[in-house]
Amino acid sequence: MSYYETATYRVALVGLEAVESDWQGTNEFSTTYMISRQPGGGPPASLGDSVIYLASMEQELIDEIAIPKLGMLYGDWTNYYETRWSQYARARSYDWTTGENGYCKLTVRWSTMWTSDPTTQMTGPGDPPTGLYMCLPVSVEYHASSRAANIWRNGWTVPPPVAADVSLDVGGTLFSGGKEGLAVQVPQVRLRLRLVQDSFVTGMSAQYALLTPYVNTRNSDVFMDFPIGSLVCEGINMLHLQGEFYEIVVDYLYDANNHHEQVATLDPTGSVKVTGSDVSEVLWKRITMDTTAFNDIFLADADLKAIAEKGYWI
Repeated sequence: MSYYETATYRVALVGLEAVESDWQGTNEFSTTYMISRQPGGGPPASLGDSVIYLASMEQELIDEIAIPKLGMLYGDWTNYYETRWSQYARARSYDWTTGENGYCKLTVRWSTMWTSDPTTQMTGPGDPPTGLYMCLPVSVEYHASSRAANIWRNGWTVPPPVAADVSLDVGGTLFSGGKEGLAVQVPQVRLRLRLVQDSFVTGMSAQYALLTPYVNTRNSDVFMDFPIGSLVCEGINMLHLQGEFYEIVVDYLYDANNHHEQVATLDPTGSVKVTGSDVSEVLWKRITMDTTAFNDIFLADADLKAIAEKGYWI
């Protein structure tokens, strides 16, 4: 049992229970203290005895640093920065009872979503501990689908371009009856990236300002193993999880044709322009969009990026 003293109180740590979760969960623990008055500390006059009532004396106990304030970091409370994740836990609630001889039994419940990569090893104290990689949960969801499109030629010699929004003639062979185009399905993948953020580290308004420019842009770099120019960021959502933790949800759409359509050139009358029996010209075209380095969402954190790509610790 360890204890400490303030001007008025004597506090003894009498119990500690912890539940350490897997990577995507919440780490929790509780500390239990027995609090009594120092000899000569005396009770407030309104109480008339030495019993400690947390409900009416909470602020006094906090002011004397006899108990942690709700929301306080465990690392700041103990000045102990040598653990894997507990130093990032915050005090969430009190359970207290008064007992005989004026004692107050107080249980403080702590929790955090911060965790450490179990493939790394602590080599020294610090904030974060030296050698440990500390992170918050990140995950990816995939949904394969397709979209309808009309094509005029198959066996094209010019593929849908990555960087350009309009191509040269696609080449290839006209379909039988191809003056009407042929309906096909183009493979697509919907990608959803989920990242948990600590608003004490970066405020949510700052996160919003950082992330909204991604919307309606294409990837200028290989992202989550998808080629340059094949992804569009469709939207971003921010959800409150608990306490200071928020989840950022980013939706991307992959398109096997890099979001291009085959478009036949029209004549002055608005009909498909033909030369003999063939459509005169077929181009790849798509909506013009800005590009963004999608990997910037990982803030140059190579480990976090790798965890997102692989799905778990590497």
